[in-house]
Amino acid sequence: WEGSTYDMLKDNPAYRSWIDNPEQVTPPGAEPFTAFQERISQFVEGRMLPILEKKDELDHSSDHAHLSMNIAYPKVLIVTHGGVIRQLVSAYVRDRDFNSVMAVPGEMLVLRLRLQAGQLSGEILNE
Repeated sequence: WEGSTYDMLKDNPAYRSWIDNPEQVTPPGAEPFTAFQERISQFVEGRMLPILEKKDELDHSSDHAHLSMNIAYPKVLIVTHGGVIRQLVSAYVRDRDFNSVMAVPGEMLVLRLRLQAGQLSGEILNE
């Protein structure tokens, strides 16, 4: 389906099945949904968590307690497709699942990730 548009594929039964149930249907030649979830999780753990852990350490350091209030979380721009956006939301925003958010092409979703007591959580700021 690489390089195809929705209009080109919308009447393809296999494509429709995947669109309707991406967690259970794997497109031909593609990775299973569990592998996709793991890939996104590895990105967050490898790239985002170290940034948040550093901020969390500063917030809890008695030597830096007076400084930590002035240290803002860094802003990170991730340019990606709707599936990744939906997975990030479903993994980290409470009471949201993969099908509960629709990323509109060309629009931005602002997701704030926080690390509190070793738990990563998120909230959508521009919904």
